[in-house]
Amino acid sequence: MAKLGLGLAYAFEPMVMEELRSGQLQRVLEPYAPTVPVLLFVRRRRRARAGESCGGLQAR
Repeated sequence: MAKLGLGLAYAFEPMVMEELRSGQLQRVLEPYAPTVPVLLFVRRRRRARAGESCGGLQAR
C-alpha cells in the first residue's frame, strides 16, 4: 500500500532496497529510526512435528 502512496511501511531495508533506489518508496521519519542494529528473537512455545502446519508454512 505504501508503494501506492496510501500509508507508511515499516520494512527491512534490504527487502525494499530496489524500491528505495527507484524512488517507488522513500524514507520518512529517518531521524527517529534506530541507529544501532536491532535483533529480535522469537521463542516458540512448542516444536512442530513433521507435516504439521507451522505459522502458515508447511514442514517438509
